[in-house]
Amino acid sequence: MKNIPDLVLIHGFPLDQEMWAEQVRFFRAAGMGVLTPDLPGFGSRPGNPAHRCSIGAFAEDIHHFIARHANSPCMIGGFSMGGYVLLALLNRFPKDACAAIFIDTHPAADTLEARQGRLKSIADLQAEGIGALRQMPDRLLSPSAPLQLRSRVAEMIARQNPAGMIQAQMAAAMRIDQSPHLPEIKIPTLVIGGAEDVITPPNLMQRWCSQMPDSRWVEIPGAGHLTPMEAPEAVNAAISHFVKQLPQIALRPEN
Repeated sequence: MKNIPDLVLIHGFPLDQEMWAEQVRFFRAAGMGVLTPDLPGFGSRPGNPAHRCSIGAFAEDIHHFIARHANSPCMIGGFSMGGYVLLALLNRFPKDACAAIFIDTHPAADTLEARQGRLKSIADLQAEGIGALRQMPDRLLSPSAPLQLRSRVAEMIARQNPAGMIQAQMAAAMRIDQSPHLPEIKIPTLVIGGAEDVITPPNLMQRWCSQMPDSRWVEIPGAGHLTPMEAPEAVNAAISHFVKQLPQIALRPEN
């Protein structure tokens, strides 16, 4: 794939950049630049100061990462919480992106019930440490996901810093509703969702996808929430097709 902008992929909670391993392998083999930053508090990165515990601060972090490491404008993808960050980035720093890819996410703020669930998760993390998230693989994956994948996801979660996960849960709980800004996203946009996603169900994703002027929807059969890991070939194929359909204005000329 020649003349293609860099692809920046933003991971979700409670994971890190390693969730994109199959996308990195596939797209780099195709000749694309792929960057997968860890958000503050995830992977080996320290968390932000308490006053910068917000989705907006995460978006600013990605903006500075792009300025340092990528040739902007980029294609930017966000999974789950990474999608919240991408929406905030498009609102605050629209020139960073020439195309957007939303994967198993949604633009709305938490409902009262969801916010209460996050606050309980914070209390559990404070009391039990990262073991409080031991049930997360069941939420992220479909019932038919193989045991080896479940173990891999569990290992990724187990290596996260509880303090960083607390910050992230607080940031997500306090985020604002980005739905009113959807019609303002004029760049080519791909929305991908797992058919068996119980966190952001396909019917929910289809509804908000239709509010963006230049968007397309792809449903991944048999996959739960964590489609990039559970169905990497299907996700890679959807992104590849999207990239090939980008208008020429989004492509970088060869040097």
